[in-house]
Amino acid sequence: MQKEYLEDLKRKISSLNEEESLKRDLYLKDLALGNISGPLTGYPEIDKVWLRYYDNDAIKGNIPEKRVYDVIYDNNRKHLSDTALLYYGRKISFGEFFDNIKKAAQAFINFGIKEGDTVSIIMPSTPETFYAFYALNRLGVTANMIDPRYNEDKIKHLINDTNSKMVIVINVSEDKIENIRPYLTTKNIISVSPTLSLPLVLNLGLQAIELFKGKKDSNKSNFMTWEDFIEYRGNKPVIDAKYDPDFPAAIVYTGGTTGPSKGAIMTTKCLNAIAYHQKSSMPLVERKDKYLNIMPPFIAFGLTCGINNPLSVGAVVDLIPNFNHQEFAQLLNKHKPKHVIGVPSFWLSLTDSKYAMHRDFSYLRSVIAGGCGINPEEEKRVNKFLTQHGCQYKLSKGYGLTEVSSCASFTSCDLNNKLGSVGIPLAKDNFKIVDPETKEEKMYGESGEIYITGPSIMGGYLNNEAQTKAMIHTDDFGTKWVETGDIGSIDKDGCIFIEDRIKNMIIRPDGFKVYPLTIENIILQHPGIYTCKVVGGSKPEYSMGKFPVAYIVIKDEYKLKTEDIISEVNDLCLKNLPEYQVPIDFIIKDSLPYTSIGKVDTKSLESEYNQKDNNISLKRKL
Repeated sequence: MQKEYLEDLKRKISSLNEEESLKRDLYLKDLALGNISGPLTGYPEIDKVWLRYYDNDAIKGNIPEKRVYDVIYDNNRKHLSDTALLYYGRKISFGEFFDNIKKAAQAFINFGIKEGDTVSIIMPSTPETFYAFYALNRLGVTANMIDPRYNEDKIKHLINDTNSKMVIVINVSEDKIENIRPYLTTKNIISVSPTLSLPLVLNLGLQAIELFKGKKDSNKSNFMTWEDFIEYRGNKPVIDAKYDPDFPAAIVYTGGTTGPSKGAIMTTKCLNAIAYHQKSSMPLVERKDKYLNIMPPFIAFGLTCGINNPLSVGAVVDLIPNFNHQEFAQLLNKHKPKHVIGVPSFWLSLTDSKYAMHRDFSYLRSVIAGGCGINPEEEKRVNKFLTQHGCQYKLSKGYGLTEVSSCASFTSCDLNNKLGSVGIPLAKDNFKIVDPETKEEKMYGESGEIYITGPSIMGGYLNNEAQTKAMIHTDDFGTKWVETGDIGSIDKDGCIFIEDRIKNMIIRPDGFKVYPLTIENIILQHPGIYTCKVVGGSKPEYSMGKFPVAYIVIKDEYKLKTEDIISEVNDLCLKNLPEYQVPIDFIIKDSLPYTSIGKVDTKSLESEYNQKDNNISLKRKL
């Protein structure tokens, strides 16, 4: 009966037109606030109780129906003297920004690049990266965003798979392109020096160093420099492409943690939807505020939340093309931004940084962590540090994935910034929790796989229909849902809690299923533990399955008591977990390995454990 009732509700909701749907959302907001009386169904997807946190404009507003470039231009054309970008101290105004975009567009036209083409951008965050990106967007050309650190074979595949007509590459990666050039779909290579937009004094100094070392901006005679590319652009008029919500504005690649990287197509609607939610989700970000961008442009998080979103509200984007997360405290102190996005490990690093110990962080307003989860104990530690160092704001958390163009939920205010939560769905998005095996929809507080729908769902994986169908499910009522692979729940206030990823689940040889995050949450309750990571470890005597293994970093002040702490952590696990979830090994490390964007490298830890069996502080009997 419950299932039939739910299906009937969904059928009625799916038959509503746009105006009726908006009226229903406003009704649900009043219902959640208690302004009107009425029953709730108990299903987050139907009740949408999180709408209580949004004003009517956020609920009723329309996602801009214009090109991505036009959103930025229209929102800033009356503020051309305001600073758009900061690059090592050099200020680039919106007027200069738009002028350089126009010059780049003319240069692309001069090279025969036309609407419908694809150009590969293999760049970190430099001004030229974004001149190119927005120029291509004006022309209706797709930007294929590639990580310069990829190996030659992968770069070759990603260029050719998109049939790119041109490659724009940072000059330090020229050798990679030179080696694969005979096998590429294009011979048009534009080399960009990261020094081009530096302040004059700094630029001249670096050029002198390059000359002393016998280097040039481009040491390949058949590569054109960005300067020459722009200089010989000609005077052809820029003919802007028409607005198309489904135009593939960018291709960004998944991390490839579950197989080869897949190219996610980010449409105009995707980028505009994320930018639309900027105001309602991050009301603290205002025009002229400094917004430190340390996330690279070749990931969805960096392209949308790092550059496009802040520019859409006229904030100043401080570009950091080469970021070392171990120097995060020094970077903050030097730049003193109001707003920063990063992964949790960046913020956690502040709490034990000797450099940060006596620094003032009162200038911070948006302290944002996304990309992966943060344990409640670690979150408490970060918030305590922020309070003790003058910051009036708590850590804000967000959640999303490449397939929804980076972000789908956010802690927009203290009321929905619950400890351990990743916030509420964005105003135009919807969430539901589904049993991963039976597909039965769950109610408040019940765990299951997180499904997301909304305007920022990717246009699919490039040239991979099978994987697209596996990721995006269309229900019986025509709604597209991204099956995230994350296990979580939604409480009665609409706050989302992530429990773990299905792919992280450890299946023991005896068939028991173990989620690492559950174990980590217990281990981190011990005051002597700085951080930890639980992975699946294989044992040679078992042909199938893995066991939970805990890698632990102990706080400096507790390191003389290592043996006692490990024994205490083991007892803590035995007391709070079923025996099958208790790690079989506790391994002490000075630090955990991290990926290039600051996530713990679990693959490295699994490989380390499975290849050698040493430095083990405690082994449990199997």
